[in-house]
Order: sequence, then C-alpha cells, then structure tokens
Amino acid sequence: MDRPVLRQLALFGGTLLLSAGIAFGQAFQEAPSLAERVAAGDLPPVEERLPAVPAELALLGEPGEYSDTVFVYAVAPDPWNDLMPAPEMSPRFLQMDMDGNVRASILSDWAISDDFTTGTFTLREGMKWSDGHPVSMDDVRIVYEVMAQDADLTWWNLDYPRKGYEVAFEALDEWTFQLTLNKPKPRWEEELGGNAGNMIMNILPSHYMGRYHPDFNPDAEELAEAEGFETWQDAFNEAYSPFDIDQKPTLHPWMVTELTSNRRVLERNPYFFGVDSEGRQLPYIDRIVAQIVDPQTYTLNIVSGQTDAAYIYPTFADFTLLKQNEAAGDYRVQLVPSLMASNLTMIFNLTHQDPVKREVYENVDFRRAVSVALDRDEINDLLYIGQATPGQTTAKPSESWFDEAWAQSYATYDTELANELLDQIGMTERGGDGFRRAPDGSEFTTILTITDSIEGVGDPARAAELLKEYLEDVGLRVEIRNVGGDLHNESLDAGTFDATIEGHSYLQEYESFAVLGDENYSWAARGWFNWLRAQQQVEAGERSLSDFEGGVLPGVEPPQWVKDHEAAFQQSRQVPPDSEAFAELMTQMFDTQADQLIVIGVAGQLPDLFIASNDLRNVPSAYTPRQIWQGEMGEFAYQFWMAQ
Repeated sequence: MDRPVLRQLALFGGTLLLSAGIAFGQAFQEAPSLAERVAAGDLPPVEERLPAVPAELALLGEPGEYSDTVFVYAVAPDPWNDLMPAPEMSPRFLQMDMDGNVRASILSDWAISDDFTTGTFTLREGMKWSDGHPVSMDDVRIVYEVMAQDADLTWWNLDYPRKGYEVAFEALDEWTFQLTLNKPKPRWEEELGGNAGNMIMNILPSHYMGRYHPDFNPDAEELAEAEGFETWQDAFNEAYSPFDIDQKPTLHPWMVTELTSNRRVLERNPYFFGVDSEGRQLPYIDRIVAQIVDPQTYTLNIVSGQTDAAYIYPTFADFTLLKQNEAAGDYRVQLVPSLMASNLTMIFNLTHQDPVKREVYENVDFRRAVSVALDRDEINDLLYIGQATPGQTTAKPSESWFDEAWAQSYATYDTELANELLDQIGMTERGGDGFRRAPDGSEFTTILTITDSIEGVGDPARAAELLKEYLEDVGLRVEIRNVGGDLHNESLDAGTFDATIEGHSYLQEYESFAVLGDENYSWAARGWFNWLRAQQQVEAGERSLSDFEGGVLPGVEPPQWVKDHEAAFQQSRQVPPDSEAFAELMTQMFDTQADQLIVIGVAGQLPDLFIASNDLRNVPSAYTPRQIWQGEMGEFAYQFWMAQ
C-alpha cells in the first residue's frame, strides 16, 4: 500500500468508519431547520448535499447539539470581527488540530514529494458550494493557473509569491491536481493546515468569479462595464477582495444572507462539507447576527451580557472590568495562552536617514543600554496586572531548541549598566536640561511614534509614557508623538521614524527577526531590507545593477552579521523543521537576536481573552501550532453550540 493511502487510513479512520456505517443503514443527521426545508422540498436530502465522504472535523469538546442563534458585535464593516467570515477563519485545504496533527478538510488526500517541490492534492469528491453548485477542478484552476499568473489580478496569498515561490498547476484527473514549485517548501503540509491553506487563497467558485474573466466568460468586459468598472480586471478584483464581506458562494460553515450598513446575518451553509464524530452535519449553530457598534459599546455589550462570543477586541486593559461583571453578565472570561512573543516591543530605526541618529541607534551598546534601563517587572504589573512574562522577544519556549538565555539577554533592570554603556558610546555630555547629547555634542531627542491601535500592546499611550520615564531616568530625552494609524504605518514603511512600539508575535516561522522575512517586519532596518532585497533580485537574475539608479543597489548595505542572519533565515526555509539543520539555523538566528537586540522585547506571552456566554460550549482554550492571530480562535466556530 502506498504512503498516501496509509496516511489516509491513519488520519481519516473516523470518516471511513462513518462511511461504512452508512452502508449498513446509518444516516447522517442535519439541523432541524434544514430538515424542515428538505421536507418542504426546498432542499435535497442531507446525503445528497454532503460529499461522497464528508470531512470529520476536529472538535474542541464533546459532540454538540444543534442551536439557534448567537449574537455578536463588530467594530467595523470588514470581515475581521468576531465570528465573521475573515480569510483566517475560512476552511483550509487541510486542518491542524490542537495537538498539531494534520488531517483532511477540503482535501481528502495529499502527498508531498521527498524534495518538497511537488504536491499532489485530491479535492473532496462531491463537495458543493453554498449555492449547491458542485465544486470542480476549475475552482482550483482559477486560482493557480489564472490569478497566480496574472499580475493585474489580486491574489491575496501569504505563502507563495511573498516568499519567492513560483507555482505551476496541472490537473491530473477530475479531482486530483498537482502543484510544482521552483524551490522546496518543507513545511508545505503544515502551512496548508494553517493560515496559508485557507479557502480564499486556494479555491474559489469559478462559476461566480469566472463571470468576470474572459477565459470563462467571453462577455466579461461587457459585464464589467455594465456594472460600472473600467476593466474586467477591476471587476474581478472587486469580486475577489478579501477586505469586504460579500455574498458570493462559499465553503464557509455559514453564508451571508443579510448585509446592511450596520448589520450582518450569517446562516448555516446547507452544503457544508464537514460532520462531527457522530455524523451530524456541521455547523451546530443556525445563525450568527452581528451588529456594528463603536468600541466602547462593544465592551459594554459584553459586560451587560448581550454578546455570546467576543475574542478579537477584548484586551487586558478591560480585564478587571470584564472579570468583575462575569456573574451579572452571565458569561465567563477564558484565558488563552498567547501567540505574542512580546506584547510590548521597542523598535529603533537602525538605518535612520539622519546620520547622527543612525550612528547611535545602530550601535548595539545603545540598544543594550535601553534594554537594561527598563524595569520589566514593573511594566508587567502596571500594564498587564502581572499576567505577562517579562523578557526579550525570542522564540517559543515550547521549541525543543529553545534557550532560556535568549529571553534573559540584557533583560535585567540595571540603570548603572545603562549609564555605563551610554557613556561608552560617547553620550557623556549633557545639556542644561540634564539630558544626554549625541556623541558629536548635538542635542539628541528620540521621537517615539505610536498610534492608539497597536496589536497586542493593550494601552499604547500608557506603554509609551512608561518607556519615556525609564529612558529619561538614564538621560535620554524622549518625545511621544501619537499619530493616526495610516500615518504611523507610512512612517514605518518609509523608514522615517526614530522609534516605535509594537506587539511582536511568532508570526510566519520567525521571520519577524529576519530582515527579509516580511516587509512589514523589517521596520527596524528599512535601508538594510531594500539593499538585501535588491541584491537577491540581482543574484536571482530578476534584475541587473543597471536597473538601479547609478548602477548602485538601493538602501544601505548591512554589516556582515545582518547578512549572516538573513542567510540563516533563507536557509531555514529550505530544510525540514524537525531536522538538526533547522535547529542549528534557528539557534544561529536567535543567538543573533539575543546579542544584537534587533528589536527590544519588554513583556510578552500575555494570555488572550475569549469571552463566552455561559451557554456557549466547545470554545478554544489554546491555539493550534499553526494559528498566528487572535481572530483565528474563530476557525473552530463550526463546532460551537449553545446549551438550551
């Protein structure tokens, strides 16, 4: 028996037994609301709506009961709200359970080649979109053969083009296709069970999306013009956009049935492909009703018991308020171990455009001085009521290769050492106000740029004030500048800031600490990022020096330790994560972070909050190993249910 079949038997045992049970007379179960529609002739029987072999999806508790309506609130019209159909909450090609086991979901079978460059994938036969239209190979083809190859079409993919992968698609039969990559992807299987495997990045309803593409509809241009778009590409991109809640056919457990300026209603997808361990078609909940409110009302609705689930926006800033009102509001506050390596991280602009500030910020002894000037225990108490873990930004403590020394590097509160290090780098002269001057004798002020909404931090304004106090205690003048979110991001992307604060997660395989891991995580050194990216493009033959102004690579050439750090990161992407080589490369990277303090961690691993009505069951108490964002606690919402 070949390897894929062996794996299928091992992982899909429950599903295979369930199928056998049906053969002996066992029937699937469905929600009473759907049974009524079947009886009225409005829907086919459940056996005809499900795939030939439904996916037995993971449960976080016991099999549940069918429930009516849950009520939630949103603070914006986008999908990134509680129980809304955000991409991260959509079904994935594969599913990872809480133990890190990868199992079937949209795919019924899969095999990855030994060199990690070829994947052979089988769609679940008989699966249907929420409008009852059969899933077909065109639904994958439109993503990988059409969107991925057309620069004018948006492909919101986290894992292929962003990481330099070129992907070739080939349909092998009606249900099986093959993807071939230009370089190895050792974590391919895990990634398809994580965020990168979600629906909007891998499979789309071609019978709907194809209306706007000439390969599927010869009248696509005329249709786009009739709908007010200049080109068919504009119409296609608008229909695809993951930034808006829409009503196109979906594989999500619920489909959008009402969409107004302040209200969203989602009702169960009668064609959802998943079942529980007892053969009940999922989801358990019939309907989700979401009202859009302001952030203050969002919190008040929790404490007054009007919401059934809240997990994206509750923060530790409201923890005491939420706990005090548990009994009155008939809800519980559940702590979920955090994804955040550092809820509070301080980042200096190491490639600052001002040569004086660049010289100071790039000097590692300056960053070490700042680090030891911070009283992390006091910050933890004042900002996070002692619930975070003080220490540097580093790897997950659960990793087999983790070194506790990384978390403790320059993390002890020591103002004497801070002053000594600042003296050593030449910041000995002080002005009449008592603040240190730059090594060249000029006045030196660090502008700490923040905005009111920084993920994970909790209270950015209070955090900034605390950091300012500690740094001024060792003679460093700090001015806080609180700006709007767009202006904040623009200054980070352009590298025009002095310093900022961020929540720093374990996002995307530790690329937060690599210069080229992701452009948004290269704020500490935009100049190095631009230089290294251009160099890689030249080395790959994508560009030549003549493509750059004056025949010179843009940005700032980094020191050797940065080049070595980046090389280790790039190499780590090409080796299996359970290999000795991977552990060695990770050790090299985090040794560098601990020594150089590319970012300065303050306190992290603050638990996230999941607020649940006391009637709501099967809510998460942890993240899977591949989840990367607090909102992904909604990935398992299909098995939430309400006790009656």
